[in-house]
Amino acid sequence: SFSETKISLTSGRSRFILTILPASEFPLFEPDEDFSSFSITHSELKKCIYTTEFCMAFKDVRYYLNGLLFEIYNQKFKCVTTDGHRLAYFETDKISDCDFLELSGDSKLQVLLPRKSILDIFKLLNDSEDIVQIHIANGFVKFTLNSYVLITKLIDSKFPEYNRVIPDQTNLSIELNRLDLRDLMIRAAILSTDKFKAIRLEFSDGKLSTSLHNPEHEEMKEDLTINYSGLDFSIGFNIHYIIDALNH
Repeated sequence: SFSETKISLTSGRSRFILTILPASEFPLFEPDEDFSSFSITHSELKKCIYTTEFCMAFKDVRYYLNGLLFEIYNQKFKCVTTDGHRLAYFETDKISDCDFLELSGDSKLQVLLPRKSILDIFKLLNDSEDIVQIHIANGFVKFTLNSYVLITKLIDSKFPEYNRVIPDQTNLSIELNRLDLRDLMIRAAILSTDKFKAIRLEFSDGKLSTSLHNPEHEEMKEDLTINYSGLDFSIGFNIHYIIDALNH
């Protein structure tokens, strides 16, 4: 039963009296009908989010890093994330029904979605070819998928100019088997610690040599046969960053 300020719940021998708030104070979105919109399949949007969400920051004081960037440019859709140490992006042209207001030529449409909203959307996606409609308006994005409608506010900030840290050209490219490299990294990570996470990679003709040391004077070394011929060189990385990337 209800009163103006209380609700009474009774079940068997239990009885609760709870304080209630006026419904008029419930926050409501008032959507602007001037949407920009496009459509994408469940499976493609799921892939976009899965391959990038792991690089979102978590509770960073630079709050614009605690989210995922949607970018629409030249009939392509891109998801971008960075935590200031690493960056991930995924681009697809598998979008349809594009209706972008005030977007033409070389213009870009960018919106920054909060981390929590992205993770909530991801839970609703499946591997089907069903369509997700994405409507972008001033201050929020609306997702319509199957029987769900989810509206999220946006992060009101400018995302870093991520293209500046991606080289236009590289002078070296090496192809490796993803699972072989991932499994090697997982074995090596057993010896990593919170403070010592670096793994050393040494490339030479036909071989990748890896090594990792920790403060307890423990070490690992493992070689991997690869298809490479060129100058010998070595480089170090945070091993957990590599494992995250290979997993995704």
